This record gives sequence, structure tokens and C-alpha cells, in this order.
Amino acid sequence: MSSANNQLIQHVVEAVETIKDRDLVVELCAMELEQKKAKAVLADYGDNLNQKLNDAVCSFIDTKPDRASIFRLIKALETIKTIRLTVAFYPAHTAISQWHAMCQEMVHAPVSLMIIKDKTIAGGANIEMDGRLFRYSLGDEMEKL
Repeated sequence: MSSANNQLIQHVVEAVETIKDRDLVVELCAMELEQKKAKAVLADYGDNLNQKLNDAVCSFIDTKPDRASIFRLIKALETIKTIRLTVAFYPAHTAISQWHAMCQEMVHAPVSLMIIKDKTIAGGANIEMDGRLFRYSLGDEMEKL
């Protein structure tokens, strides 16, 4: 178990922003385990991943990881805390990155966002984390008035 390999795994985990990211990386790991050339598949998914994650996954795959390293990465991905974010519209990638950084800073650990679109939420978001719900919406503010 090399230190460099562990750092690459950590870079991949830190670059995951959404559960879609996480699930795609797990799928790529499974392909790599089956010798199906995950890097070629990654090129097809390139537009679906943020650049930081794409670079981290490519660096990991370039090391030609053994089975144990791939399983360590999968295990690390499975331990990422998921934060459920419900919004009126699917946000742009820059907004996702900002929310991801904010949530990660709040919990002091890697997180992935589960983004749910709900048109009934006006001008805000509901954030569910550790069984607690935080509501931030224009409708809530209007009710306070």
C-alpha cells in the first residue's frame, strides 16, 4: 500500500461533488477490475465529470492500480457523506461546486450532493444532512412576514 497511491485515492474522493460523480467512479473502478479499459470509457464521460475529478481519476488509472487499490478507492467512495439538496431547478456546475465546497466546509469531511429538482421550492433550497432538514426559501421568508 503505497503512500502515493493513497494520495491519489484521496484526490479522487475529494473531487467527487455529486452522487452521480461517485456512482460513475465506482462504475469505472468495476470496469478497471474487469480489464475493460476504464480510461477509454472515461473519455466518453468526460463532459459529465468536473475537470478536477476527471484529472484525479485519470491519474489513479494511469498508475495501473492493483485490485486492492481499486477496492480501497471503492470503499473510500462508499464512505462519503451524502447531503440531499432540493432546489427548484438543476443548477449550473459552478453553483454545484460552490455548494459542494460550502457543505464540505460545514461537515469537515468529504461529501457528495444528491441534487433533487422540486419546482415547489421558490427561490431557495432545502438541505438535508444527518437526518436534519434546513430550509432556505423565499416562501419561508414570506411566511415570516
